[in-house]
Amino acid sequence: MGAISVLPASAHGPDGLAALKPKQQFKLRRHIEQLNHRGRMAILKDAETCLAGARDIEELLRCEQRERQARRTLRRKLRARAGELHQRYSQQQRFSGRTTATAAARPGG
Repeated sequence: MGAISVLPASAHGPDGLAALKPKQQFKLRRHIEQLNHRGRMAILKDAETCLAGARDIEELLRCEQRERQARRTLRRKLRARAGELHQRYSQQQRFSGRTTATAAARPGG
């Protein structure tokens, strides 16, 4: 199985992943890839156990169906998590460090 793109569609647009600083892009991508890797390993382990216990073709097919569903669920969860992290990093980047009080204290602010 190849790499799964789990970044939300919004991360590919002009205000998306490219808008993040390189260090933030790396942190986001590494975290999601680590989650993806752990999830795929757990799915494979579960599938191996299921296949080893299969006694007939119907059970074998159920194992395969269960594995496919687990992969779909993992992709859905990773996309949601990537969206949450992307939003968090984007908000951190936009924060200038000024509060309303400091802006109001500036002349002309």
